[in-house]
Order: sequence, then C-alpha cells, then structure tokens
Amino acid sequence: MLLNWMSMTWLVVAGQFFHFALPPRYYAIHSFERDGRVYERVGIRWFKGLMQREPLSRLNPVLRLASDRTLSALRRLDREMRKAETSHVYIFVLMLCLMVYALLRQWLDALLWVFVFNLIFNGYPIMLQRYNRARLKLLIDRRAVAQADSADDGWKAV
Repeated sequence: MLLNWMSMTWLVVAGQFFHFALPPRYYAIHSFERDGRVYERVGIRWFKGLMQREPLSRLNPVLRLASDRTLSALRRLDREMRKAETSHVYIFVLMLCLMVYALLRQWLDALLWVFVFNLIFNGYPIMLQRYNRARLKLLIDRRAVAQADSADDGWKAV
C-alpha cells in the first residue's frame, strides 16, 4: 500500500513539471465500454459510490461534474479525467513490474499484497475513469450538436 501511495505522490509532484500522457488512441472509448455493462459487472458502481463518500471524495476534487455543463466545462472535466487515468495507468504498470519481480523471487505473499493494492488503488480507478469518460463523451457529443444547431439557427440557406 505504501508503495502505491509513494508512487502516486511522486507522480503528482512530477506532474506539476512534466506532462504525462499516453498515446491518443489509448483514450478512445471502445465499443464494449460504451454502455458500461462490462465495468458494472466487476463492481464499478460500488467502487464509484465508495469514492463519492467522505473522506475519499476529497482525494481529487476536480473530478466532479459541475452544475456548469457548458461544452468547455465538460471538455475540461474530460482532460482532468484523462490526467487521473494516466497517473493510475503509470502506477499500475509500475506495480505490475514489482509483481513480476516478487513472482521471480517467489515472494508469493508480497505478490498477493501488491496485486490486491494495485487492483484497489489503480485498477478500479482506471476502470472508473473509463466508465465515467464514456458517459461524459455522450454529454459532450450532445452539447456539441446542440451548440452547432443553435449556431446554425442564425444562418438560413437562400
């Protein structure tokens, strides 16, 4: 658990100076993710409910759907969600490397603990960001269409 927290702390501090990102295609929402059923089957609603309770809800206050649901606010939220997801992906991979090392050393108890904490602290947050971003993408698409339609209202073809 401490390794996860130390890694996240380091990444948050380093993120103030460096831009961490994954290839754009990583962030694409896949067809199996659109309706959210895959994530719901593995308990993402339960995890989301847990993250919305105090004190966990204070961990990342920028990851909230604000009452201001303008297109720019929704896109800003999408960027913040991508940043959070990226951080968890980097740490997830780092912990996987640690798991491989523990397996090679036959430290099965360490392997089990790192696996459990990696799943809780990184696996589920990654799934939650992807689950929420799929839903947010629908809002963004609807808002963009509505904004384009309202812009077209002033222009009539002659």
